[in-house]
Amino acid sequence: MVRTSVLAFSFLLTACLGLLQAQVQPYVAGGIGLAPTGFNQPSYNADAGVNLKLHRWLVEGETGVDSADDQTTRTGYTLRAHGLLLVRATRRWRFGGGVHYSQLTTSAYTKHDRWPVAAVMYENDWVRSSFEYLLPGSDSRYGLTGPLLDLRVRITGGFYIRERVAAFAFRNPYGGDSGYHAGAEGDFGVMYVVHDKVPRE
Repeated sequence: MVRTSVLAFSFLLTACLGLLQAQVQPYVAGGIGLAPTGFNQPSYNADAGVNLKLHRWLVEGETGVDSADDQTTRTGYTLRAHGLLLVRATRRWRFGGGVHYSQLTTSAYTKHDRWPVAAVMYENDWVRSSFEYLLPGSDSRYGLTGPLLDLRVRITGGFYIRERVAAFAFRNPYGGDSGYHAGAEGDFGVMYVVHDKVPRE
């Protein structure tokens, strides 16, 4: 019992010391989006997240909400979240993965799904671009998969232009066609990163 407590305390202390050494960058973002597959247009979104950089590792956690509502019920909103863990392979490139979660809530129904993600990131002083592929998720009825691009371009200070674009394939379990359909969505906005680094000259 004592040994277990000592090991748990040592692990917690090591984790806290690691966080103290990490570069912590909270951020907020907002924008306007288009999701023409089954949603009314346009929608508005707000996001908040944090980046933790420790040596070669990057951890990102983000949660957000958008106002995209179902075309049938004309009501609803979507909650989103993702977590990524990436390791630096070269000066500019990181590789890793994570998980995405989405929940659509309307007056008639609630639908949620989570996907494992494979991710590649390119980063320099002015641009951060992450390419993620959503692997088959937890909701096998729709079988939604596809790529997602998250592009952030530094303007000045901690301000960035952010653009996210996704293309996906999915099934409609309630339609007459059991095959796959194509869809896409995108949003454009501005984000602010706290403790943002100044580009090197």
